[in-house]
Amino acid sequence: MLTASHLCHDYGRGPVLDGIELELEAGSVTCLLGPSGCGKSTLLNILAGLLKPTSGTVNADCARPGPALGYMAQEPDLLPWLTAEKNAALAAQLHGGIMAPDAGKRAALFRRFGLAGCERLYPHELSGGQRQRVALIRTLLAEPKLLLLDEPLGHLDAGRRLMAARAIRQYVAEHRATALVVTHQLDEAVHLGDRIVTLSDRPTRVTGIHRLDSPNSRREAFMALSETLASAPVAAEGVAA
Repeated sequence: MLTASHLCHDYGRGPVLDGIELELEAGSVTCLLGPSGCGKSTLLNILAGLLKPTSGTVNADCARPGPALGYMAQEPDLLPWLTAEKNAALAAQLHGGIMAPDAGKRAALFRRFGLAGCERLYPHELSGGQRQRVALIRTLLAEPKLLLLDEPLGHLDAGRRLMAARAIRQYVAEHRATALVVTHQLDEAVHLGDRIVTLSDRPTRVTGIHRLDSPNSRREAFMALSETLASAPVAAEGVAA
């Protein structure tokens, strides 16, 4: 689905990414796990085409009709003059023209994400977690082939995180999509992913790939990564991810 080869990036203050090699398997959920400030968001922006790398290449298979890419940033960025349901419909409308997305699909996603009854509320009337879920619905309603999600569960409590993680996995299965999810929460990565790609602190490199194809492999990955992360150095404060 997507292959990144020898990605390097430098903002002029020293290297951020140092030779990242990454391959996303079609129909899978890959979780990108690394310390805060290591460059996860930088990598995601490069993969989304929002940032040009200093060197390296990104190749994606976009053969299926319809929107190829669904990108969700850390902040929801809802339009304050639109209701939740109109914000959610925006990406699908922009892709498909003036026609609104299927109302039934939109209602189903609002129910799935625990937002039934919030459709006509404006962003200032929603909690941070609710705005985050509306932004995720907006991404999914356009039915992209490839999802690039930057900490999509970051503002949610434990119960909502579990529900949203299941919804992402269900979307990938139903639409034969592929997802890359940035997180720094190990339990989230183990629950959500088909595999975990771990990153080092800056200059950032891939340090491991853990496949999660059985309950035993998820337990083993959790135990191994818990020990690794507990001994990892903390990223410098004030450095953007």
